[in-house]
Amino acid sequence: RCALAALPGAALWGAMRHLAILFLHSNQLKRWEDLEALSAPPSLLWVTAFGNPITFNAKYRQVILESRPTLLAVDIAMITDAERIDPSYGSNARNSTHRFASAPLPRVCAQHVERDGDQARPTLGPDALLTSLERDLSALSLQAEHCSAVRHVQKVWRGFHTRSKFDSARSVLVQAVMMIQKHVRAFLWRKGVYRYVKKFLREVGGENLILDDQELFRL
Repeated sequence: RCALAALPGAALWGAMRHLAILFLHSNQLKRWEDLEALSAPPSLLWVTAFGNPITFNAKYRQVILESRPTLLAVDIAMITDAERIDPSYGSNARNSTHRFASAPLPRVCAQHVERDGDQARPTLGPDALLTSLERDLSALSLQAEHCSAVRHVQKVWRGFHTRSKFDSARSVLVQAVMMIQKHVRAFLWRKGVYRYVKKFLREVGGENLILDDQELFRL
């Protein structure tokens, strides 16, 4: 949208240590070097490049991913595990409905890169921009977990491991509770029997049979 025909070198990008999202779509980029330089920002998670002359080459997404393997999304599609293993897989899985084969951007992120985005957009202040950035990064992270087979397996395993530990701890806890209940019931039973016997002996005049030495002395 800025008619950029070239990008700065990797040295400049490397200095942008907190750059997480980079919109480069709808420009005039034609060199592979420009895409390869995107490997320099250490925190980059999402980059757009569609609408540039270089993207007419079907391998441009593969070049970006090979330059920056830690990306979560390129253009309007998430990076899947299969694409990380084989970057050429992405072009073959774009029409797949399989959860782990391909995944679109979260809706909150996709609204930033609509192809008919020539309409004027309201200008956001610094606070609103930071809020929007945090929301986008959170949505990207959640979507990456949803479409990642590896993270799904890890999630299932963590759940199973936690439940196993809880079941083991629960059995010990149940035994402890049962032991406490046993002693409490025994104590309450003895106390009830003592009150009953004391009342009975008081009625028949034999209360001194259950009095200790101090109580007998007071009498």
